[in-house]
Amino acid sequence: PVIAWRAASGTLQEITTEVIQGYVAGLQRQNYRPKYIRNLISTLSAMWEIAVAWSYVTHKPVQGVILPQAVKPEAEQYTVEETMRMFAEATEPLRTFLWIAGETGMRPAEVCGLDAKAIDLENRVISVWQSVSLSHIVAPKTAAGYRDFAISEELAEHIRVFLSGKREGLLFQTPEGGPWRESKVVERKLNPLLDRLGIEHFGKGLKALRHWNSTEMDRAGAPIKVRQTRLGHDDPRTTLGMRNRGGYTHIVSADDRAVAAQFGSMFGRVLRPDASSEQPFSSETD
Repeated sequence: PVIAWRAASGTLQEITTEVIQGYVAGLQRQNYRPKYIRNLISTLSAMWEIAVAWSYVTHKPVQGVILPQAVKPEAEQYTVEETMRMFAEATEPLRTFLWIAGETGMRPAEVCGLDAKAIDLENRVISVWQSVSLSHIVAPKTAAGYRDFAISEELAEHIRVFLSGKREGLLFQTPEGGPWRESKVVERKLNPLLDRLGIEHFGKGLKALRHWNSTEMDRAGAPIKVRQTRLGHDDPRTTLGMRNRGGYTHIVSADDRAVAAQFGSMFGRVLRPDASSEQPFSSETD
């Protein structure tokens, strides 16, 4: 490409906005995807900032470049009927995993990293302060990831039976004691279940359950702040900072409680707290 050639030959001054814009147009004519093009120019921009910092150049040609819009594909999700069938036919501990994910809208990796200490059954509140990445426990990537939200009476009772007195430790563990991995849950547990039920799942996975949760909250008219907080997209309480794990105050609104109650009523029609008949802390999923 002309940009690489000119950069290699030492003529950085020849790289202008027009040159880069022509390069972008050429990529578009070759049917490269907008996201790929934007990533290329983003990389070039980062390299150019270094060149400016080292006084190789003073102009910034990337700033005026018009990039193709990356159209986000419509999120796939399950229907209400598919979700209810999935929940009804799931066995433990997958059933509890799906119920938590479906009612709360938590990210799958956050459910994988859920610790019993983060669940206040008396006040019916779940706190998110960690997640799982490549089998390792990690902190949320943003301040909005740290959040508290209500759960329904039905889910609280189900979790109480599921935990069977356990007060700390991961809810979903491999036989070696590590956390579940989202990809393995999908591959070894969720997809086989959906295949048995005849439910199409290509490209959906567990994230489709999160999208379903968001759609249901929207359909029910849940306030935007409640939806954003439960999903971890935005935290209206950032001024409080990160709460201490041992002594935080649960802040959940009546609207948040109402949303949880609606999901609990929906799931309660097909689920029951029977997790005590299973071994919740042991599974082949890794």
